[in-house]
Amino acid sequence: MDYIGLALKNGIDKEKAIYVYKILNGGYFMKLYYAKTPIINELKNWPTLYLKKKKYFPKIASPKYNEAMQLLITLDIYSILGTSFRLLKTTLEKKRLEDELKKVYDKISETCNNENIFPCPMRTFDVNTNQDFEPFIQDLFEKRLRDQKADIMSTIEEIAYNSEFFEELKKEVNWLKAIKVENTIRGIALAGKLEEFLDNIQDIVYLLSSERTLYFDALLLSNSIEDSIKKILEDGRKAIKNEINNEFSKDVNYIYALIRQQGSYI
Repeated sequence: MDYIGLALKNGIDKEKAIYVYKILNGGYFMKLYYAKTPIINELKNWPTLYLKKKKYFPKIASPKYNEAMQLLITLDIYSILGTSFRLLKTTLEKKRLEDELKKVYDKISETCNNENIFPCPMRTFDVNTNQDFEPFIQDLFEKRLRDQKADIMSTIEEIAYNSEFFEELKKEVNWLKAIKVENTIRGIALAGKLEEFLDNIQDIVYLLSSERTLYFDALLLSNSIEDSIKKILEDGRKAIKNEINNEFSKDVNYIYALIRQQGSYI
């Protein structure tokens, strides 16, 4: 089952479903599905993916296009929450899903009001999140398990190697162009830029730790997706200052120590 198949089962024309799917670039589910570790880095700007498509809102607000967008947003939210609740081995209640949907549509409405956009997409039907949605949760669940099992330094080396920070540094330090992926951190350290790199990568470290310790998922039990991400980034900054003491903060500092240790082998 994919989104188009799900749309057809919900009485939405294929043409309209494809239009919305393309406009929204497949939604957050697809961003998460194809994301590298840590996948929840794709949620840092939640729910901007929908809001930045505001110029299409008047057309999307028309019949069936509107329903197609609502289905895609519901799918995104249900798969994100469902994955977290499955990792925590607890049940996702419909009210939690409804609360998150309301927050997203409040943001859409606010954007329309601020930009004088009319008509504006609205919730018009009750999406039945039945067994057809479960494969989407399973897909993200497997991605999260992959993230939890990932080798920390291999992950950080790859992130560093593919970062804009390293690309810019290679322009300044020519010999870094010959560095292999597995030696990226050492190369950055040799260039005297390790602490600057750590500042640059801090949000990714926090999000990685929040996945490894299920801190993100625990926050989602009673907080919105947007607020959970904000809390992780705030607590991450507190963790490196030793202002909090929990499993998340310990893991953040553990990853920082590993990176510094790797950089010291030069």
